[in-house]
Amino acid sequence: MQCIESDFRCWPDYSCSENWNPEYHQPEESPRLPAQCAGWDAKEEVEERSMLTYDELNAQNDEITELTNVLNLLLTDRLLCDSHVTAELFCRLVERVRDHMEITDKKIYTQLLVSGNEHISTMANRFMGGSKEIKRIFSEFVRQWCDMKKQQLMVTDYEEFASITNEMFDLVLDRIQDEVEHLYPMLRQVREDEKYAA
Repeated sequence: MQCIESDFRCWPDYSCSENWNPEYHQPEESPRLPAQCAGWDAKEEVEERSMLTYDELNAQNDEITELTNVLNLLLTDRLLCDSHVTAELFCRLVERVRDHMEITDKKIYTQLLVSGNEHISTMANRFMGGSKEIKRIFSEFVRQWCDMKKQQLMVTDYEEFASITNEMFDLVLDRIQDEVEHLYPMLRQVREDEKYAA
């Protein structure tokens, strides 16, 4: 046996087959990362998380529609316009619409504009114009009627407020319907993908 002075263990001399001991001659496996063990690719997961699905777009539209319908009923009662719950729901609607417009602006229209299809490009430009108009209307409304920081509605003239909100709600619901019936089908046609919108 050969001994190493710095260690208390004596290692067998493998030059002689009689000294072979499988206990000391098991090759060490290189450590495997969890990603390798699971067959998981971190890069692919990050890319998938950053992608936008039609289910996500539809979920956004569903929430906006629900908020719009609820507020449409609440705001028919002048007293409820001063309710904190009503104001909170209204501010939430404003945020959801803004977020949805921002996502469609950043991730959808460019794909349609570079599709090479003149009809699709024209439709994309129309949707972009509609998006700008909705954002303009919401900005003007918030400036006049809604304090986003305090989560409070400022209804000084109820008749005017009711008229403007009804028009705004109709505009939002029409936009959502147009997205579902026209925008998303065009995007599926361009991408040839039924799951991911971007």
